Amino acid sequence: MQVEDVDGIPTHVFRLRRAEGGEGMEERLRASSGDDGEGSLAAAAAPPPLLMVVPGSPGMAHFYVPFARRVFQQMQRQSDESDDHHHNGDGMALGPGYEVCVVSHAGHSPGVIRPGAGPATSSSTHAQLSSASNDGMCSSSTSSGACDGRLGDEGKEEEDLRADLPPVDPALSLLMAEALSLSVQHNNQPETERLSNDVNIDNTDAADADSSCPDRDWYNLREQVEHKLAYLREHAHVCTDPESPHTGVCQHRRMRTIYLLGHSIGCYVILKMLEELESSGSDSDRHLYRKIAKVFFIYPVLEWMAETPKGRMLHPFFSTLRAPATFLVWLLSLLPQGLKEFLLGTLVFRSVPKPHLEHVTRAVTNIDSRSIHNILSMAEEELRVVREPPLSVIAKHIRKLEMYYKEGDKWTLDSSYRRMADSFPNAAESISMCRLEGVIHSFVIESSDEMADFVCSRLRCVHVNN
Repeated sequence: MQVEDVDGIPTHVFRLRRAEGGEGMEERLRASSGDDGEGSLAAAAAPPPLLMVVPGSPGMAHFYVPFARRVFQQMQRQSDESDDHHHNGDGMALGPGYEVCVVSHAGHSPGVIRPGAGPATSSSTHAQLSSASNDGMCSSSTSSGACDGRLGDEGKEEEDLRADLPPVDPALSLLMAEALSLSVQHNNQPETERLSNDVNIDNTDAADADSSCPDRDWYNLREQVEHKLAYLREHAHVCTDPESPHTGVCQHRRMRTIYLLGHSIGCYVILKMLEELESSGSDSDRHLYRKIAKVFFIYPVLEWMAETPKGRMLHPFFSTLRAPATFLVWLLSLLPQGLKEFLLGTLVFRSVPKPHLEHVTRAVTNIDSRSIHNILSMAEEELRVVREPPLSVIAKHIRKLEMYYKEGDKWTLDSSYRRMADSFPNAAESISMCRLEGVIHSFVIESSDEMADFVCSRLRCVHVNN
C-alpha cells in the first residue's frame, strides 16, 4: 500500500505489477516485438493492460488487498502460461500481464489527511503527503518497486498496513460540533423542502450543490469522479522506451488497454467517469474512452439507494448519528492496536477466512475520526443523490458494460435487476444475475477469492473475444 498524490489529494493506492526481479516490462515488450530495443520499434508492442478498481463505501483500498492480489496472480499465471505456448508456437501471448490497482476514495484514507483538510484546504495536501511518507508510507516519487505492492515486496506492503493511527486530534470537538450541526439542520428542514432537495433526476445537481458549499470539509461524489479521472489519465499511458530506466527520459509512450471494475457506489462513480470522457472536448479524453475495453459492475448501486433495505436502516446512522459515531471511533482509537484487532477478529469477523482476516481487521482498526466523518458524510449524500436510474447514460455505454446483480442484495431493490434487463432487452449479455453461492454485497470481507476468480474468468473471455 502506498500514498500517492492524486489530483493534489494524498490517497492510499494498492498497486500490483510485475516485480523488478522477474523479466521486466521493457524486455517483454522487446521480445514480443522481435526487436533489439533500438529506435522506436519497442513502442510497437502492446503495453500491459490496466485493471483499475473503484471501491464501494467505505472507499478504502485496504479492504480490497486480497481481492486485487488474487486477480493479479491469476492473470499473471495465465499470461505466463500463454507466453510459454506462444514461444512454442502453440498460441498467442497475452502480453506482459495485467497491472491491477485499487484507488481509495478521496478523504477516506486514514491517517493521511489531517482534520480541517478537505476541498477548501486542498493546497496543504502536498505537505501532508510528504509528512505521511516520512512516517513510513511511500510517496508517489518512490523510484523502485519497493513500495507499490509488487510481488516480492509483500513485507514492505504489510508494514505499510501496520501504520499506527495518528495522535489524538485536538480539533475533534470542533469536528463533532460541525457534524452534529449539519445533522440537526437536515432533520429540522421542513419535509417538503427535504424532499425537493432529495429528488434528483440526472444525479448531478445535488452533488454540484454540495460542492458550492464553502463550509463543506469532505469530498462529495462529483469530486470522487474527478479524483478517479485524474488517476486514470495519469496512469493510462505507459513508457515503452527500454532505455528510460537508465536515462530517466521517456521517448515512447503508449496508451494501454483499460479495464474498469466498480463495486457498489463505485459503479456510480465509473458511470459518471464514462459520461465525462465520452462527452469531453479533449481528444485525449475521447481516446482514453475508446481504450476502455470493458467495465465490470459488481453489485451496482445506481438507483433509489435510500429506498433499499440497507438504506432505510442506516440512514439515521449516516445523518443524525454521524457525530456520535465519529466520537466512538476516536474512543476506540485509544485502545492498543493489538487489542482492537483481537476484539474485531473474535467478535465481529469470526467468519472471515484467516488469510484475509489480517487485512480486514487492520482496515477497520486504522479508520480514524477524520476518515469516518468523510465516509459517513459521503454515504449520507449517496442516499440523497442516487435516486432515478440513469438509463439514458447506461444506454450510451452499454456495449462496454457487464453488470452483475445479486438476488437478495440489501443495497438494491428487488426490481432493480429486472428494470435494467427490461430496459435493455438487446443487451442480455451485459446485465446478469451473479450466481456465486454465498458471495454477498460486501464480498471483500469473506469472499474475495471467489469473486476474484469470477472476474478473471470474465477478463479471459473479453480478451479472447477481442
